[in-house]
Parts: sequence; C-alpha cells; structure tokens
Amino acid sequence: MIDTNREVTTYDVIIVYSSYNPNNATDAADLGKFPFSSQGDCDIYNDSYSYFLLQCKKMGLSAAFATSDDIIGPGLFQNFWTYDKEWVRNEGKIFSQVLFDKFTPATVEQENQLQLLTSSESIYMFNNRKITALFQNKLDTFNYFTDFAIPTVEIADPSPEEMMVAKTTLDKLLDKHRHGADFNE
Repeated sequence: MIDTNREVTTYDVIIVYSSYNPNNATDAADLGKFPFSSQGDCDIYNDSYSYFLLQCKKMGLSAAFATSDDIIGPGLFQNFWTYDKEWVRNEGKIFSQVLFDKFTPATVEQENQLQLLTSSESIYMFNNRKITALFQNKLDTFNYFTDFAIPTVEIADPSPEEMMVAKTTLDKLLDKHRHGADFNE
C-alpha cells in the first residue's frame, strides 16, 4: 500500500530504467554505491547517467534516476538516485511530468508498470516508443529506411537451404543498394 501522506518532491526530469539491470535505490539486497553494479557489464552507464544528471544541473534542471520497480503512479516513483559528486540513494516520493525513457518492458508486470507510469496525458516520455521499436528491429529499420540502412533480410527458417536463399536475396539487395560500395564481405 502506498503511503499517500508522504510528501512528493517534483523534479524537472526523471530517467526511468528497467529494473532488471540497475540497483534499486533502497533495496537492502542492492547495497552498492552506484545504480549499476561496478562488477557488471553495465558499470559504464554509471558514468553516462552521472554526466547526464550533471548536465541537467548545469542547465538549471533538477534530475533523478529511478527504476521501473519504483513506479507507483503516473510520473510518480517511491525511491530514486541523484548525483552530485557521488551517487546518492533517496527514499521518498518523486514526481516529474517529463521522463527520459530507458524502460523497455520484458514482462507483463513491466508492461503494467509502464501503463501505470504513463496513464496520465500530462506525462511526457522523452523517447518515442514507436521509434525505439523501429530501431530495435534491424529488418524494420531497413524496410523503413531502405536508402540509408544496411541491407537486411529475414531468416524465418535456419535450414541450410533457407540460409542460401537469404544470402542470395541479400546479395541482390547489396548490388542494387545506392550505397552498395559501402558494404563489403
């Protein structure tokens, strides 16, 4: 149950990240000093997001980092990270109408979290879902940006015969592509 009596702090922008990777700001199991484990493959993201938060601060914007596990309402989170010379864990409600979307739902539960987060028309997601989906699928990207994207074909069946058909189709696309000389073996 959400404690609706706790004060809510409003920020100009909140980065929302899928909870499967970064540490939750207040989870006892995540005792690290950074949103992303310094032992994992994503530790470089700590530098990226601290830089982002510092740039926001330089521009006079208040900014924070939260995970999808902390979503409790439209634009509303129960815990969050901030950065000022070091990462700081914050417990308490935080709200923003502007969200920098780095949250790609992988489960039904996460789909529901995203739906709750964006259930108000006053919430603005900085990244566009349709564009994100388009660029996460190389075939869709090629089909939409045929003149500019790397030629791509679908391989529906990984049998040797279908692989040869796909290779032949790809070779034809490369030969016809207006920038075909840019592609090599």
